[in-house]
Amino acid sequence: MEGACACTINEMVYILCGRDSSTLESPTSFKIRTLNTDTHQWSQLLTEGDTPSFTACSTCVLIGHCIYTFGGWARGIVTNDVHQYNITSQSWRELEPTDRSHEPMMKNKHGMVTHGNALLIFGGYGCPKVGSKFQEGAGYVFDVQSLLSTLMWTNELHLFDIEERKWVEPVITGPRPKPCAAFSFNRIDTDRVVLFGGRQKEERVNELHILDTSNWCWSGVLLPEGPDDVWPSKRSFHSASTVFDPQLINNNDNKGLNEQHLLVLWGNDNDGEIVSDCWILEIKGKETQHDNSHHYKWRRFQFPVPVRGRTWQSTASVYNTPSVGETLLVTVGGSFENIFINEDPLMADSTIIMRFAILLFYRLSFFTKIVSLICVEDVS
Repeated sequence: MEGACACTINEMVYILCGRDSSTLESPTSFKIRTLNTDTHQWSQLLTEGDTPSFTACSTCVLIGHCIYTFGGWARGIVTNDVHQYNITSQSWRELEPTDRSHEPMMKNKHGMVTHGNALLIFGGYGCPKVGSKFQEGAGYVFDVQSLLSTLMWTNELHLFDIEERKWVEPVITGPRPKPCAAFSFNRIDTDRVVLFGGRQKEERVNELHILDTSNWCWSGVLLPEGPDDVWPSKRSFHSASTVFDPQLINNNDNKGLNEQHLLVLWGNDNDGEIVSDCWILEIKGKETQHDNSHHYKWRRFQFPVPVRGRTWQSTASVYNTPSVGETLLVTVGGSFENIFINEDPLMADSTIIMRFAILLFYRLSFFTKIVSLICVEDVS
């Protein structure tokens, strides 16, 4: 499958839809698959209720015992619907907004993270509903090469309050990223979200941005801090996930846990070819940013065995407590071939489970190391 979205609860990874042979034939076909990371067993869930209509390029997050989805694409149709999936009852319901005056445009290839009990949604590619208004201060760039003249990239940012079912527009400061899509968008701690890469009009980029959600301030484009710093190449349709639980960074008794590691995997370049390298972004906690050391640093990530690169895959983290000393990063699906010139590209048929060891030294510092890699055959 390709273009799926994924999230985790305990040892289970939930994979929502994605394009495969069934969704190519039926644009409203929707599946939830689960992978038990302890047993490596796949299951496909039977669900009921208001099932979402998208098949790819949506986003999902977990809040409590529910999975929330926003947006997505199916056969050229985009949406801005919000759906809630109750894991206990295995049922869907659509969360109709009580007020649509500040809703985002219909889109896919956007980013979404949690913000307390709200959904934080940024950027993407799509079109506004007839009669809707553009967000003040946001940018919208029309895709002049599209057959549909209304399609565009955006850098709008919205919150959806799941309790009040209400769209909110935070007051943003700092230079926003340019309108973009197909980037990675990850919460790294309780206050900050990292955006990397993506597509801006016809160009793939390798820009790094940080959004501080405590004051809604964008960092602007972050550049290498030293002359010897290495940096990932330009890419889109990559995936990324954090090694440490964002809720634990700078929020625990272990003073060494003040740095997040973000793993960025593969993607495609400006020609649509697979980018074969992977990277880890090491980024320090907010309280360390008054010192003179590097606040963020990229380093190349090497698998212990050869692994074929892919694009349009999904990656999610299964966090254990620091005392357990490990995190699982699970990469599902994707394509091994150029998705822009191949109508039916070769899809990845295995899931990669990466086990990271978290090594603590005198409760003052730590580093991570991949200690095992398992390939699990995907469920059909």
